[in-house]
Amino acid sequence: MGKETKRTNSHRKNYFNLTKIVNCTIMALLLGACSSSHLVQIPKSPGQFNDLADYRDYDLFVTSFTVNNLEKTTDVIQVDRLKTRFFDYLLAQNRFRYIHDGPRVIGQTNPSLSLTVDIFPSYTSNRTWILDVITFYPFLGLWPITPHWGVTTVRLEAQLFDPFGTLLKRFRITKEYDYSNFLYSVYTSSHVEDSFQECYHLAFNDLSKNLSAYQPLVTAYVDSVHVYRRPIAEQKKEPVGQQASLAVVELDAYGIAKTDAGALSNRLTSEIFKTGRYTVLEREKIEEILLEQGFQQTGCTSSECLVEAGRLLNVQLIVGGSISKIGAIYTVELRLIDVETGKIVSVANEDIQGTIGDVLTKGVRRAAIKLIR
Repeated sequence: MGKETKRTNSHRKNYFNLTKIVNCTIMALLLGACSSSHLVQIPKSPGQFNDLADYRDYDLFVTSFTVNNLEKTTDVIQVDRLKTRFFDYLLAQNRFRYIHDGPRVIGQTNPSLSLTVDIFPSYTSNRTWILDVITFYPFLGLWPITPHWGVTTVRLEAQLFDPFGTLLKRFRITKEYDYSNFLYSVYTSSHVEDSFQECYHLAFNDLSKNLSAYQPLVTAYVDSVHVYRRPIAEQKKEPVGQQASLAVVELDAYGIAKTDAGALSNRLTSEIFKTGRYTVLEREKIEEILLEQGFQQTGCTSSECLVEAGRLLNVQLIVGGSISKIGAIYTVELRLIDVETGKIVSVANEDIQGTIGDVLTKGVRRAAIKLIR
């Protein structure tokens, strides 16, 4: 009897110990689940860049900003804060006139772009569960070594549209960051969340850089093709022959070489032609006609002189003006004149700080847009 009683007690003790181990294992698993990470983390401030991409004439509408795969309520609440920080990253590298949170405003008159953003955060999780169990048994939480490691991933997909809904550029950015923690990892998920912060930082920074890099192509496309186009219902189909005829006389040069002024005049002619609004007289033809008539283009800046040149060229509209440099600032000044009435239709001024190349690639185009808008 005594031996059977001892054997029974031994079985009971083993069963009790096994039960404790199982319970501790379950507790470790549950605690590991409870310490699962938040997928939405606010990245650090982007800082400020000196050379911002020049979108200053453009409004940007972020029409949608969606973070997918979210389960925790706290993550959903954090999305608005994440969006605000996303705007900070855009403005750190791109000089927009204004960034709007929502769909494009009906009747918007300024040139604008629209951006949709979808974010897909995820992570892998690896644990040494036997060490997690030891955390609770037999040391009652004093066991420090509980390895936890993996990779966080933030995939960002964005689409950039012009004012008429045409897709200009699609961006796909994926950032991964390794994380690991070996001490008391069952009690915290901060190491995973710090890794997510870095992923968001890298993804937002890359998208902002891409927008900055594509600025010359995007604005040239929108400005020269779409910004002038009215909705189809409002357009009037006009034969090319009924478009107003226009000529650009050589711009006067102040503080720059005459050859540079000639190149800028040619570029201005091209930028106006790209709009498709006018029948533009070729520069070579202008010089040929005015030379035959003994007309001197240089110094022809007054309205009377420009009107006279327009009549000799037999055009309805004429553009003249000047390019000047004072210090490090270049100034483009243009006038559009109705040859028949002699009235100034519009004027445009554009200041550029940089090189003569910046005047050629950016300044003349922006001045042309302002002139005929």
